[in-house]
Amino acid sequence: MVKKERTSNHSESDYVSPFNSESETQSETQNENKTKIVINTKKTAKNYDDLILDLKIISKLKPFNKLIVEGNKLFIDESYYFSSFIRYLNNQNRNQAIEYIESINVELEEHINRIIDLKNSDKNILRDNPSSILVNLSHDLTLAVKGLKNLILSYCSDNYIVSKIEIIISNFELKIKKISEILLI
Repeated sequence: MVKKERTSNHSESDYVSPFNSESETQSETQNENKTKIVINTKKTAKNYDDLILDLKIISKLKPFNKLIVEGNKLFIDESYYFSSFIRYLNNQNRNQAIEYIESINVELEEHINRIIDLKNSDKNILRDNPSSILVNLSHDLTLAVKGLKNLILSYCSDNYIVSKIEIIISNFELKIKKISEILLI
């Protein structure tokens, strides 16, 4: 993937995002027009804002709504007459949605650990206070748990999917507990 960015003559701030994937390899070159070319040689992980967006979408699930994954985005599919047929034609199924949520869970764990490390270190390179980031994340996780409980109602006849959702809920609740213990909420 090649991404071109215009660079300005202004100096960039010393802000470094702790949310960039460590597995990401980049090479940079500059030509005469000051166009910076960034080449990603590995698939990049979701950034923190995308994870929060996904949590907010999950939190908006109502009973009997379903999730759709299109590309790298999550959408809510409200039940209507032809919705199951359309999902079938588009090759969208519950397993894809659950796998996507499981990947969110794994990436959230990595981000939480990075924020905790920054909170405990002397260097604060975040734009916001790490404690406030963790409080907001805990709130978003709590709301996402409610949405996941509504998703269980959508798949109540599929014990395997329900069990996977229950495991994700348990993992989210563990993250909430971990954050509250660190912040002493």
